[in-house]
Amino acid sequence: MRFTKLNLVAGLAILAGAAASATAQPYQIPPDTDYYATRAQSGEGTWVVVRGADWGPPEWLWDDATNTKPFLRVPNEARPEPWYKKVYLLLTYDTSRWDENQVPGRGQLPNLFISDPAQGVTLDHYDVSLGTGQAYWEWTIRPQPGHETITFPGMHGYDMHNAMISMEVGTKCVPQPGAVALLALAGVAAAQRRRR
Repeated sequence: MRFTKLNLVAGLAILAGAAASATAQPYQIPPDTDYYATRAQSGEGTWVVVRGADWGPPEWLWDDATNTKPFLRVPNEARPEPWYKKVYLLLTYDTSRWDENQVPGRGQLPNLFISDPAQGVTLDHYDVSLGTGQAYWEWTIRPQPGHETITFPGMHGYDMHNAMISMEVGTKCVPQPGAVALLALAGVAAAQRRRR
């Protein structure tokens, strides 16, 4: 095969496309959540509930042991098995104040976790999207609780802890995959009984 300028341009285009796809992409809370709230300033009453307004805004709770408000209680509606809950949290932060590479001497990203309910919680995904100033958490809770509490250890979560730029939380009620099939079969059986 003869090497031409066209081959060179095509090769560079392929490399550029591969490099672009390898760079970090910003995260988003999934658009199909039942509940979605966001805030972009400090203070306790600064949540804007975009979806699920009937449940009200998230609430910061006091911790007597640390004299801080590190607990973010997200409202919800309890449902028994087979329902479970997906919880998403997106934190956008100032990369000059919190260090995503954990360099000593600079502020560190918080290690968030769900503290209530205490059981049935699985961390499905955690990622720091390098270069974007975003950190993303995704949890599953089984069965679906009446609320969930996300803990920001050792900090006043509500004051955005200086380095936070914005915070978004979303939740989604999900039936277990097998439950959908069972519900469909039950519907078919009920329809057949009515015909008889």
